[in-house]
Amino acid sequence: MQVFRVALLQMTAGSSQEENQRKGLDWCRRAKAMGADLALFPEMWNTGYAMTEDEQALRQNAVGRDSGFVRAFQEAAKELDMAVAITYLERYEPLPRNTVTLFDRFGKPVLTYAKAVSYTHLRAHETSAH
Repeated sequence: MQVFRVALLQMTAGSSQEENQRKGLDWCRRAKAMGADLALFPEMWNTGYAMTEDEQALRQNAVGRDSGFVRAFQEAAKELDMAVAITYLERYEPLPRNTVTLFDRFGKPVLTYAKAVSYTHLRAHETSAH
């Protein structure tokens, strides 16, 4: 039987998306060096799951599937010959959503899953303020 090793990356996020990207790529390299077949990131890695009630700030922190942030992990999957499941706050309408994209070891996107996030506190705040 062949063993499939998953690196469950549970590290502390940085203070910016750029820092999280650098840190995440470093952890991908570490995971590969330890024999991982898949590196799986904590939820919404690009933001460190930083949530805000400010809808504009939320939108500013969101990235597209084709963003440099996501593409960097796609390239890492190909370079390291290791699957990478990168998580991020995805730019989406009407509001950003919590997304994971899985790149196979060739860097091909094989799955994208987005779960609905409850931003009802944003809408409730708007309603009560008017």
